[in-house]
Amino acid sequence: MKKVLLPLLVLMLCVCSCAQAKPAKVGVLAPIGQDEKDIIKWTENVADLEGRVRLFRNTSTIAIYDDLNAMIMALKAGQIDRVSIGLHTARYVAARDADFELIDNNYNAVMGYAVAVREEDKAKLSGINSAIQKMRADGTLERLIKENILDLETEDPKAVTLPKFEGEDTIKVAITGDLPPMDCILADGTPAGFNTAFLAELAKHLKKNIELVSISAGARQSAIASGRVDALFWTRNVYSRTFQLLPYPIDKVAGVVISEPYLLESRAAVAMKQHEEETPKLRTVDQLKTERLAAQRGTVGQFIAEDMLGDNKAKLLTTFEKYVDAIAALRQGKVRAVVMDELPAKRYLNEIDGLAVMDKALSEENYAIGFKKGNAELIGQVNKILAEMKADGTLDAIFAKYLAGDYSAVKPEDIDFNKGAKGGKFYVGTEAGFAPYELRVGNGFIGIDVEMCAHIAKKLGKELVIMNMNFDALPTAVSTGKVDMICAGITVTDERKENMDFSDNYVVGAKQIAVVRADDYE
Repeated sequence: MKKVLLPLLVLMLCVCSCAQAKPAKVGVLAPIGQDEKDIIKWTENVADLEGRVRLFRNTSTIAIYDDLNAMIMALKAGQIDRVSIGLHTARYVAARDADFELIDNNYNAVMGYAVAVREEDKAKLSGINSAIQKMRADGTLERLIKENILDLETEDPKAVTLPKFEGEDTIKVAITGDLPPMDCILADGTPAGFNTAFLAELAKHLKKNIELVSISAGARQSAIASGRVDALFWTRNVYSRTFQLLPYPIDKVAGVVISEPYLLESRAAVAMKQHEEETPKLRTVDQLKTERLAAQRGTVGQFIAEDMLGDNKAKLLTTFEKYVDAIAALRQGKVRAVVMDELPAKRYLNEIDGLAVMDKALSEENYAIGFKKGNAELIGQVNKILAEMKADGTLDAIFAKYLAGDYSAVKPEDIDFNKGAKGGKFYVGTEAGFAPYELRVGNGFIGIDVEMCAHIAKKLGKELVIMNMNFDALPTAVSTGKVDMICAGITVTDERKENMDFSDNYVVGAKQIAVVRADDYE
């Protein structure tokens, strides 16, 4: 491994802030034909181009490496503070190691990757440039970038097979084979990456065979000068984002001519993540009073969370239309707890690994059915039916069916909605995201509330019609007469009593609890 320490203006390193307290050591891949004086001058020119103030002259050092792998190992070992490389490679490296973070500086000037051939072979350059222009015009370059860079995410670069042309000349091309996703050699020896895919397309346009020769970044000059290779792939110049060549090449290769760029890429850096002090795990519900919480909009869970957070509720509470979205926010670390009803919480704990319920319940309440204010006749009829269901065991049987935990065999068509009833339709508003009380299955609905309402509708001689809507829309729906009643695990509160009337309770002692991540609770 070749390694040279050079003092350098911090701006060159693409990673410095004006508040940096001490000089940084930054790793870079070996440029061609650049000594210390040239590099510092190059840095000043690029800083002027960017309109950036020249600060901290000669207060940092860089470490030049011949290959990316050695540079990354030095970063992990603490020998350097960060590495400065192309944005695509920086993203690739940072995405594959949880200890790394990407620093994207979004500079206006960008690196242009080009092909270099010896001056005596400059006749070949017109064919190369023509091929690049055609690939840019017909969308081939854009497709190769998408397939071999942007779509990779965490996958390995794709293997590339170079075409063969019987009886045609062979061009030996130098690549580093150590710059994923640009170019690399897979474990089985197969070439891969964007540059290799580009070369395969270039070979098709030129109708020439291409042989890849893997060399280190620092050996590119000697390889082309000695005739070991016919072309260098890649060399780097600096361009504007409109492909205008700027007079500040990164690689100064002697005795060659350079193609137009086939790829423009911004500069970026990779550094070790600065781990903050570990947040104490949750132990008691009292800790939630200063944490970010989530709840379903319009539910008692929201009211409880607001009471817990007090004056900080606007800043710390996020409400969602559906529980599933609140749980997603919890799993993503956007909140530390979801305040919700106990039975729906059990469903999520059964279906999703990594969740837990804090031991102490936040409150207990009763559920009832909501009606338009003053609808005493219907309330009386429903209360009578509920009393009968409690007395003859019908209500207990419905609860037992769903509280057993596995109700996957229940289908909407198994529930008697009393279709075609002579008494007409009976409209019930609910929010079908509150299992096991109500949930959507296919195009229908099942759940404790659904079956209870189906029984009520049949006793009334009517056909049950479920009207599914957001929870916070239910009070308006019943008060305006859009539905006959609402049933969705609704807690009776003084505030709600101002806008609607309620049946007798059909659930007593329902708990509001806090769902948290299991790894955040002890």
